[in-house]
Amino acid sequence: MRKVRLVLIAFLVVAGFTQEIVWVKILPPPDGWMDVAVDSRNNVIVSVNPWIVKFSPEGESLWARRVLHPYGNITQWVATDPEDNIITGKTTSESSLAVVKFTSNGDSLWCWDTVFPSPFWGMDDIATNHNGYVQVTGGYNVLQYGWITIQLTPDGHTHWVRTFSSNWGPDGAKGVCTDHLNNVIIGGSRGIYPRPRQWFPQLIKYSKNGETLAEVIYDPYPFPANLDGLGVATDRDGNMYLCGGGQIYDTILRPGYRWFGAFLFKYDPEGDPLWQWFSDTSEGWYRFTSCATDTLGNIYAAGSKAWDNRMSIILRRFKPSGELVWTFYYPLGEDLSPQLAIIAIDQEGNIIAVAPGKIGSLPVGYVLKIADVPGIAEGKEGCERSNLLLSTIINSAEVKRLTFPPDVRVEVYDTNGRLAQKLGEDRVFPLSAGVYFLRLESEGYPLTRKVVVTKTNNWSFTP
Repeated sequence: MRKVRLVLIAFLVVAGFTQEIVWVKILPPPDGWMDVAVDSRNNVIVSVNPWIVKFSPEGESLWARRVLHPYGNITQWVATDPEDNIITGKTTSESSLAVVKFTSNGDSLWCWDTVFPSPFWGMDDIATNHNGYVQVTGGYNVLQYGWITIQLTPDGHTHWVRTFSSNWGPDGAKGVCTDHLNNVIIGGSRGIYPRPRQWFPQLIKYSKNGETLAEVIYDPYPFPANLDGLGVATDRDGNMYLCGGGQIYDTILRPGYRWFGAFLFKYDPEGDPLWQWFSDTSEGWYRFTSCATDTLGNIYAAGSKAWDNRMSIILRRFKPSGELVWTFYYPLGEDLSPQLAIIAIDQEGNIIAVAPGKIGSLPVGYVLKIADVPGIAEGKEGCERSNLLLSTIINSAEVKRLTFPPDVRVEVYDTNGRLAQKLGEDRVFPLSAGVYFLRLESEGYPLTRKVVVTKTNNWSFTP
């Protein structure tokens, strides 16, 4: 049994992880952005304004509800509470917003709305805590805009309202989430006096009763910057994450140099920085618009990126220490502007991603369920899509080196069951493009995995 465990561990370590698409759903084009949430049973709830659609974990459509309001429809966001009720919020006019609560079956429970005395910038996110309280956040018109966060009781009454303004601007809140203690974390951007027309990522943490617990700003002083803080998340330990993107200008060491890309920051529960990740400028410009964590503390960040005249979802997974584990792409269509890609993680660690896109010239809304499973490949640019309604594998693989314990027998078979290679000592085995089956065996215990190779690779096996 000890050696059997060695085989399994070795395979997981050397093979890494692959991202397998479990299912893809195509919805009507949203009026604005899309949002996604999952409930305790791994059902998937998607807002595709003005609709709320609920899918089973297997991708079966359960029901759809059209959400209307007398003031109209502009944007829409969605969350679930501990009882699997569904809460949706939206900006209903230039000076109003509304929140509607449904049962898990889609029956309406209550509607909360408010009107502001001056033009309202917009609601940008919604969340719930472990006690069923609802949090909404966005921007409002105070000088050059500001932040507003409202917490509602489970029965739809205002619990507290908090605002923030730098009195310099431009300011705006973009993301909200809650931690295991029901504290409320808000992410967005703000100006810093006296730096004109520059803005910087900021995170504010409130207690469940609305007291300010932490306020964190990232300022790359002395360099000018325009950085948008967008998505927020917390992990099981109460650490906080803020993602986004933008530009930083080097006016001192390398005049004219500009960094532009995506970032992800991690802070401890007190707001002290733990690590920062910035994308490589050689990858081209993109930004993260959403982030989430799983039960193990892994972090996922998503956005959209142009590649070969196509727009794709870009999804990245990080270890709790900040190390990048993998990158995954999925095409959204041609000639698109950057899209707001939103993700959620279900109880089994699957990733649900939504984003507007196109099929040909037809606008649509994409919903993807992605499994993070042991495998060989890493998703790359230029990935191909087979059937939109069936499980799809990203057919791009790059295998560099596989290492096995000395008592493991390894064989490679083709799709006809013929032995393609039997591995020996210190030998290099080039494989042509195709589908193969990798068989590992130790003391009579077999393990078989499918391998997809799209270009010739030199495989170096060390027994």
